Amino acid sequence: MKKRTIGATGLRGSQVGLGCNNFGWTIDEARSQAVVDAAIDLGVDFFDVADAYGEPRGRSEEILGKALGRDARTLSSSSSSAFPPMPRSATGTLRAAT
Repeated sequence: MKKRTIGATGLRGSQVGLGCNNFGWTIDEARSQAVVDAAIDLGVDFFDVADAYGEPRGRSEEILGKALGRDARTLSSSSSSAFPPMPRSATGTLRAAT
C-alpha cells in the first residue's frame, strides 16, 4: 500500500483509509474486528472515526481502539459533531479500550 503525508502534519498514512462510521451501529464488534483485520492485511493503516459514530455515541471509537490494540496506526477523529441531541464539544473523545 502506498503511503502519503497527511496535510502539513508530517504524519504518513496509507493512501487508502478505512471509514469506521458503521462500527457499533450497523455492524457489531466481531464483524468490525474482521473488517479492521482485513484492512490491515491489505496495508491500510489510516482509520477515520468520530465521537458521534456508534450507539451509544462514541461506540465506534471504543471498538476501533480495541481492534487496533496497541499497534501504531494513524487515526483521524472528528469532534464537535452536531448530531442531536449531542451538544457541541470543544474536545474530542477518542477512547481506546485495552
